[in-house]
Amino acid sequence: MSLSSAIKKDDKFKLLLLGVVVAMALELCSILGYRMPTMLTLPMSLLIIFTLGFSVLKKGFQAILKLNIRSINFLMTVAAIGAMALGDYEEATVVIVLFSLAERLEDFGFDSSKKALSALLEKTPKVVRLKDQEAPVPVDGLVVGQIFIIKTGDIIPVDGQVVEGHSYIDESTITGEPLAKEKNINDLVFAGTINQSGYLEVKVLKVLKESTLSKIVELALAANQTKAEVHEFVQRFARIYVPIILISAALITIVPPLFFDQNFIKWFKEALSLLVIACPCALVISTPLSIYCGIAIASKKGAVVKGGKYLELIGKIKAVALDKTRTITFGKPKINQIIPFKNFSESDVLSCAAGLEMLSEHPLAKSVVDEAQLRNLNMHSFAKFESIVGQGVKANCEVCDESISIGKTEFIKNNSALSGAVEKNISDYAKRGLTSVLVADSKGEKGLILLSDEVKPESKAAIRKLIEMNIHVSMLTGDSLEAAKLVSETVDIKDVRANLLPQDKLKEIVNLKQKYGHVAMVGDGVNDAPALARASLGISMGAAGSDAAIETSNVAILNDNLETIPFLIKLGQKTLSTIKFNTAIAVITKFSFLLLALFGRSHLVLAIMADVGLTLFVVMNSLRLLQYEE
Repeated sequence: MSLSSAIKKDDKFKLLLLGVVVAMALELCSILGYRMPTMLTLPMSLLIIFTLGFSVLKKGFQAILKLNIRSINFLMTVAAIGAMALGDYEEATVVIVLFSLAERLEDFGFDSSKKALSALLEKTPKVVRLKDQEAPVPVDGLVVGQIFIIKTGDIIPVDGQVVEGHSYIDESTITGEPLAKEKNINDLVFAGTINQSGYLEVKVLKVLKESTLSKIVELALAANQTKAEVHEFVQRFARIYVPIILISAALITIVPPLFFDQNFIKWFKEALSLLVIACPCALVISTPLSIYCGIAIASKKGAVVKGGKYLELIGKIKAVALDKTRTITFGKPKINQIIPFKNFSESDVLSCAAGLEMLSEHPLAKSVVDEAQLRNLNMHSFAKFESIVGQGVKANCEVCDESISIGKTEFIKNNSALSGAVEKNISDYAKRGLTSVLVADSKGEKGLILLSDEVKPESKAAIRKLIEMNIHVSMLTGDSLEAAKLVSETVDIKDVRANLLPQDKLKEIVNLKQKYGHVAMVGDGVNDAPALARASLGISMGAAGSDAAIETSNVAILNDNLETIPFLIKLGQKTLSTIKFNTAIAVITKFSFLLLALFGRSHLVLAIMADVGLTLFVVMNSLRLLQYEE
């Protein structure tokens, strides 16, 4: 719902507008010399104030009782009481009603940004049909393992796995990607996405409250609790600013009448005007509202930004370090060739390797296992599994009755004897862009599995955009230098660091931070967790369905599109510029009226109108971020 349509449907806002019209009419009559009798204006003013401004008065009196002079409501209530004490009932009414109107506008602004997020959850259906059951059941009653039916046009209610059927799913709600994704048996589907064609039977993997969609909304709504640095600065400023304004108002009231024989009433009114225009509400709401809107639009594009400070950091990034696998490439290597050694067959090598890789979390492991399953091979069972991060894995094969090792050449050498010919072959294959998975037993090499990974079509364009934005781009990878260079030449990355262990990536991140300042590390969110944590900003790619990836990073990109990175950086820059512009306008306006008050040229009603107008401008300008497109 847009801000304008929300306002039209709000009865309280309409009453506030009516109250403003009545109060302004009374004030205009007073200015023109047509004052109504006190016996009419006083009860009318009190009725409007207590009916429409009760919440302001309540918070204001609480602040007075607690001597909370930093409260905005303290300023407004003191100004209203002062006007009433002088008999200016119309001005007191205008103060309270216009301030109540400004608060309502703030509420509309935050509600609009929240609804942009909450609307994602509203798309999920309330009931669903289980397989072999006619009557629909409530979605919130589903349990893990149940199988439900999805037809063309249906919205998927919970995260699950396809067990039957074939279709194309619109995942734009989750990933921000406009093109539908093909889904086959064993593929994951997510709550809130739309089945465009075909029939699916889906097994529940997560209940609704634990779904990826729920997690996105929950994190995005909670993100405002993690304040941006500029927001914390504004709040610190406001805590100092309000007491200074109160002291200034007291001096304006006392000094001219006491030392310069000026009219007390006139300067008391100037002090009241100062209290009203000095109210920092526009200044205070500018940052959180802009941040909220920025986080909401990032969510629409398939990115979960986990706090205001991270959105602010995105706009300050000067260098981006990219992992190769799953970030620049698809991260779904396909087996190109299996080369058996000695008397082993392809099936022997693959059955043994797949059994061991079943226990591994390495990105290449799944490709080996998938190939064995595709060939209907019986995978070997293993015991005493060991994994050395960045090096390889080893375990005892219960079929071969041997200790089997898979990994890098240096790791294999520590566990078995390798021939020089194998090492040369691995180097030659790397120059052709092939990744080698070496399988060995205690006697030597058993076989070599060659895999190839494709560069994502959008990677080159994304990296070009980053370079055009004057952002330094590096590739940090554990792969060989030859394989890394083949990919880097394809996507035009000049700075390539290869053969890196996890601790090496940490050192490279530290070096980049020393040289460029704010550095973003982009990886898969799990294997790159240490580097993501050390970078100024950790960004995980392809995090949809992965709780670990979402948890370990500051920003989780749910699609696999690298072009989301330059979009987010531009969004962060736009959000920062909006905050700075709003803050500058607020400060200039406040300072101008402060000078008018000091020279006795301000007016309470004009001060109120200026403050409300400024608040409205800040709200509307911040909400423009919801329409942001690259």
